[in-house]
Amino acid sequence: MNEQKDLEWMPLQSFGTPEDAEVLTSILDENEIPYDLVKDANASGDPLGFDFQNRGADAVIVQVLSKDIERARKVLEVLAGDGNTIEITPDDYLASFGEEELMDILKAPDEWNQVDYALALRLLKEQHGKEFTEAELVQFREERIKELATPLAAGTSNLVLGFIAGVASVVFSVVSFFTLNNSHFLYVLMICFLAACLVVISGWNWSFRRKRLPDGSKAYVYEKTGRFFGRLVLVIGALALVLTTVAVLVRTV
Repeated sequence: MNEQKDLEWMPLQSFGTPEDAEVLTSILDENEIPYDLVKDANASGDPLGFDFQNRGADAVIVQVLSKDIERARKVLEVLAGDGNTIEITPDDYLASFGEEELMDILKAPDEWNQVDYALALRLLKEQHGKEFTEAELVQFREERIKELATPLAAGTSNLVLGFIAGVASVVFSVVSFFTLNNSHFLYVLMICFLAACLVVISGWNWSFRRKRLPDGSKAYVYEKTGRFFGRLVLVIGALALVLTTVAVLVRTV
C-alpha cells in the first residue's frame, strides 16, 4: 500500500505555459528527480474528471512522485535560500504586500512558489521585525493541511434534486413496461436515460471524490452525511440507468 502511494504523482508547482516551467524541470533533471507535466488544472482528485470549474484553465502543472516530493521541495528551498541573494525592487509585487498579506503566504505555502515563500520570510523579518522558528512554520503547514482537509457540505438541494430525478426515472421506466403500445413513450425514456446518467455521475462525485493535500495524502471533498446520501443517489441512479436501458431495448429491438 505504501509502495503504491509512493508512486502516485503529486503537484509541485503550476505555471502559465510549458516554457515557464523549463527552469524548474531543468533543476529536477539536474537532481535526477522524475517529473511529469500536466496541461490541465484539474488535479484535485476528481475521479471522473467532471470538475468543470477548473476545466480548460490555462495552467501547466509540474508533478513529481510522492516519494520524491520532500526531496524536490528541499532542492527548491536550497536554491531559494533565505531570499538574501535576491534583490527586491519597489516594482516587485511582494514589496507592496503588508504584514497580513505576507503572513498569508506563510500560512498557505501550497499557493506560492519557494522563492516567494523565502522572500516573504525575509520581508517579515526586515520590514516588520517578525521571525519564525522552524516549529512555527511547520505548525502553519499543519494547520493549512487541516483546513484543506475539512470536507464540504454536498448541498441539500442538489442531493434532493438528484434523488428525485433518480426516483422519477425508475418510476417512468417501470410504467413504460405497461405502455408498450404507446410509441411516444420512447421519448420519455430517452429523457429518463439521460437523467439517470447525470444522477449516477452526481452520486459518484458526492460519494467518492477526493482531493490531494499538500502533504500527499487524500481527503474526501464532501462530509460524511453528504457521502452517505450520495451513495443512496448513486444506487438509485444505477437502478434507473439499468431499467431505462432495458425499457429502451424492449421497445426498439
